[in-house]
Amino acid sequence: MPLKINVTFAEAGPGWSETYYSSLGNPSDYIKYVGSGDLDPTCPAGRFRTIRKGCLTATAAVQHIRASLVGSPQITLSHYSSAIAGAGTYTPETGRNPHSAEVFAKLLIRMQCGQTKRRSLWLGGLPEEVVTGPQTYTPNNTWNSALGTFTDHLATTTYGIVGRLPALGPPVAQAISSFVTMPSSLGVTIQPVPTNAPNGAYGYVVIRGLKYPRGWNGVHRAYFNLLGTSFQIGPTRETQHTVPVWDIGSGGTVQLLTYNLTPFTSGFPEYITHRKVGRPFGESRGRLAFR
Repeated sequence: MPLKINVTFAEAGPGWSETYYSSLGNPSDYIKYVGSGDLDPTCPAGRFRTIRKGCLTATAAVQHIRASLVGSPQITLSHYSSAIAGAGTYTPETGRNPHSAEVFAKLLIRMQCGQTKRRSLWLGGLPEEVVTGPQTYTPNNTWNSALGTFTDHLATTTYGIVGRLPALGPPVAQAISSFVTMPSSLGVTIQPVPTNAPNGAYGYVVIRGLKYPRGWNGVHRAYFNLLGTSFQIGPTRETQHTVPVWDIGSGGTVQLLTYNLTPFTSGFPEYITHRKVGRPFGESRGRLAFR
């Protein structure tokens, strides 16, 4: 399984996050530490932080990097950066107002995966020198070099687009032989286990063709127990709801799903737009109190 990388930033109170995907199969392969407990600058997370800082103003900081296994979000490793370690490299010309146009400006980057796929990245923490007015993109040679280093890093290392695909290997879909409700956990135990399922681990399955109850058709997160030749999905119902009973004559098939990463090949900046970020970190969600 690939990794989902969540990177959290902050500048003068407001914060934003960016999401990336890596082909590395374990969070500990992405985030590593040195003896002092700081992030190892040579590990993938450390290299990303250093290169991403090159596109940040000095008042913006990388606060948090989180790597989790796609399909098993409980397998997670996180690192919190200090303000010094996470701050950007561009020195503000006149100081930045927390409500200035530059703070809310985001640059759209189109990351290509060959000729057929692409992904939009919105980069924040832009220096004033590349933003004229609220939405005019005015790059210079210094900025183009820093941005090129960042997009080249994404295109030449482990990053890309993640898509969900049926697992390879026969049979593609297996007929369900038993479907037993579990009222105590509000889920169900199903047989057989899809081909190539991981023993004693979580993954994803798709159920199709059930005539009754139709509500079980679709994609589910599942726990596989190969020793018991069954897997479990759920809980999927609230306590006050009744879990529908499956009828052996209702048919249905089960198929394992996997996640495939298509690597980036290039990246191109397009334009800037005025995109307000969320509430400052540490405050409750919602609107500010009326004054």
